[in-house]
Amino acid sequence: MAEHLFLRLGVDADRVAVARLNADGQLLGRPETIDLAAAAARCDGALVTVLLPAREIVSCTASLPEASVARQRQMLPFSLEDEVACDVDDLHFALGGANDAGDFAVSVIERKRFDHWLATLSAAGVPARRIFSEADGVPDTPGVITLFLENARIFGRRPGGAPFVFDELGLQEVWQLLQSEREGQADLGEVVLFVDSETLRARGEEIDAWRAAVPNVSLKELADGALPRLAGTLVFREGPNLLQGSYAPRSNYASLFRPWCAAAGFLFAVVAVAIVGKAVEAWKLVQDSDRLSADIDAICSTSYGIPDQRSCQQEMLRRLAGSAAGAGDGTGFLETLAAVAGAAGDAARVDGIDFRDDVMVLNLVVPSVAFFEPFKNGVAAAGKFDVRLVSNSAENSAEEELVNLRLQIVSTGP
Repeated sequence: MAEHLFLRLGVDADRVAVARLNADGQLLGRPETIDLAAAAARCDGALVTVLLPAREIVSCTASLPEASVARQRQMLPFSLEDEVACDVDDLHFALGGANDAGDFAVSVIERKRFDHWLATLSAAGVPARRIFSEADGVPDTPGVITLFLENARIFGRRPGGAPFVFDELGLQEVWQLLQSEREGQADLGEVVLFVDSETLRARGEEIDAWRAAVPNVSLKELADGALPRLAGTLVFREGPNLLQGSYAPRSNYASLFRPWCAAAGFLFAVVAVAIVGKAVEAWKLVQDSDRLSADIDAICSTSYGIPDQRSCQQEMLRRLAGSAAGAGDGTGFLETLAAVAGAAGDAARVDGIDFRDDVMVLNLVVPSVAFFEPFKNGVAAAGKFDVRLVSNSAENSAEEELVNLRLQIVSTGP
C-alpha cells in the first residue's frame, strides 16, 4: 500500500513540516522542516495530505436531512448561514463524516485564502490528494477531552465535537471556557494533554500548576513534535477534505499510475512477447499449409493427372467407390489383411497392396528371402489362403540389405 506524506503549512508558506508514515500510521524517519519545493520532490508514489493552519479554518458540525452527498453539499451553506459572519458565497464549505449523534463534521474557509493556498501548492508542484485543517488531526476519543499544547497555541476536541484552536490563551483560561459550556452538566471527565518537548520546557511551570488544579490529567510528551500524532490520526480517520465541490480534482490518474509504471511495463512486455510468439506460430502454420497444398497438388497431377484439388478429390472418391463395388462387402479383404498382419509381425514393411476378386497382390520389404517360408506358413495356417511368390528383388538401403517380395495371396474357401 502507498505511504502517506503529510505537509503541514504555517504562516511562512515557503517552509513546511514534513512527515512520512506507512499505511499502518507508523512514522518513517524523523519529521523535517524544509522548503516547499524540496517537499514537492518527495511526493512521488505517496498519498499526499496537506494540513492548513487551523486559525484560517472554522471547524463545526451541522445537522442535515438524509439525502445524497451531492444534495447535502448543496444544502450545507444555507444550514450554517446564520452562524457565519461572511456572505456564504465568499466561503467554501467542506462536508465530512457524521458522528454518533448524526451531525456532520464541517470545515469552512474563505475562498480567497483557499485559492491562495492552492496556487502556492500548484506553483511548487505539490500533488495534494487531501487538504485538511491541522486541527482535524486531534483524535476524537470517547469520554476524553484531548488537548495539544504547541508554543502559544492550544488545539483540542471534546468527545464527539468539532476540533477547536486558541491562540495566546493559557491552559487555565481554555479550561474555564470548556467548563462554562457545560454548566449544570457532569464533570468534563478524563483529559489527555499532548505537549512537544520544546513547549514542555518553556511552559513547564504553567502545565504543572494547571495539572494540580484539574483532576484526571494525563500528560504525553511528543518527542518528534505534534505533526506525527496529528498525521497518525488522519491516516485512519479523515476530517472534511477541502478538495470537494468546485475544488474537487478533475483527475489524479497520472499520479496514481506512476507507482505502477514498472509493473505495467513488464506486463506489456510479456503480452507483446506472447502476441509475437502467436504471430510466428500462425505464420509457420500458414507455411506448412502451403507446403501441404503443394504436395497434394503434385500427388493429384502425378496419380490422377488432375491439378485441381477439388476435382482430384472427386476422382479419388469415384475410384474408391468402384474398388469397393468390385470387392463386395470388403469382408474378404479384411480377413486377408488380418492374416498378413499376423504372419508378418514387425519384421516386414508393406510397400504396396492391391485386392481384387478375393486376390491380394502384396509387396513386402523383408530382411531376406528366408522370410518367405515362415510368412507363407503363417498365412496358410488359417486354412483359407494360398500364398504364392511372384518375384523377389534386392532393395538398396544405407543401413542393411533388404529384399522386396511380390506375393499373391488367394482365398481358397469360405
